Amino acid sequence: MSFGGFLAVVISLLALVILVITFPKPGKVPPQAPSDSTGLPTWHGPTDFDYNRRYSIFTFSLVLQTFAAIYAFKWTNNAANLPRKIASYFSDGTTSVPTTTYNRLLAFYSLFTALAALALLAFDIGKLWEAFGLWHNLWEVAIVALLSQGGKMKSVTRYVLGLGIYFIGVNSIILFVDWPFDAVFFKFQGLIVDFALFIIYTRIYLNTRKHVREESGEHLPLISERNENDSGSNEPTRPLLIDHPKQLLLLVAASLVHVFGNLSNTFKPESASADLLFHISYTITFPLYVLYVYLDTHGASVLPQKRIYLPAPAAWKTAVIIIWSTFLSLLSIRILLSSLGGKDKNE
Repeated sequence: MSFGGFLAVVISLLALVILVITFPKPGKVPPQAPSDSTGLPTWHGPTDFDYNRRYSIFTFSLVLQTFAAIYAFKWTNNAANLPRKIASYFSDGTTSVPTTTYNRLLAFYSLFTALAALALLAFDIGKLWEAFGLWHNLWEVAIVALLSQGGKMKSVTRYVLGLGIYFIGVNSIILFVDWPFDAVFFKFQGLIVDFALFIIYTRIYLNTRKHVREESGEHLPLISERNENDSGSNEPTRPLLIDHPKQLLLLVAASLVHVFGNLSNTFKPESASADLLFHISYTITFPLYVLYVYLDTHGASVLPQKRIYLPAPAAWKTAVIIIWSTFLSLLSIRILLSSLGGKDKNE
């Protein structure tokens, strides 16, 4: 580790420690409101929700996520037969890996988020729903882990085992922890992954753009020229031309919208407006993800290949991302607790 990397880790840890030791005590915790469908305690107090409007956006979001998953699976099924000028690859500068596995993870991510939304519609948010909701986070962790390994599973056994430990560990903690700490912990661990995804996607876009600009001075064949189809496909139509790597901005935008939606729900958990913003964010996030999958599997670049350059997997950079994702998640929880304290004083 370089001195600069060591210094970055130390400064990041110092910021996290300061945040932890200055954490405020929670104010008055609202009583748990019962679920309308099951009567079981939920993870929120009495609300001013317009349930007619809430269920409407629930249903709309659920339909969008389901169709997004269906089309993402459809478009990734034929990924092995894509012409070379359309096929996309993750690259670390030395080796290249097809993006097929990543795109399929996005499809599973959308599908299991739809299942979590269906469970939320049926049960309302709480311990009963958490068993479904955690699947949404699990696929986020799976995506982060895949991108951290260069876009491929270096060891399928370790990969699946790690996801299993995460899933069982979080479920166990939430099962045995009482209100409101069960809800706070679920939100805390979920926000860590949300912030990490946004940071990772931003770094991937910037790193890929840098490499593409360095290559732009070379003579590159245009897609409009007639090229040999390496896959043997006889498809007569020309592929969609994209301005690589701008399609990666869809990943950045999707993760950012998802973060904003979760933050609105975190800061104002009992607000009808914040609840609607939370669910509206899902109607934007997953169509953006599936649009990315479409462009990745149907679009061709003026470059010989669509290479997505992953940042160098330096240990200190990974540590800094984890620390700052944790910091931002804790800061969000701190704002939530401060708002509860403010309500307590006003009462």
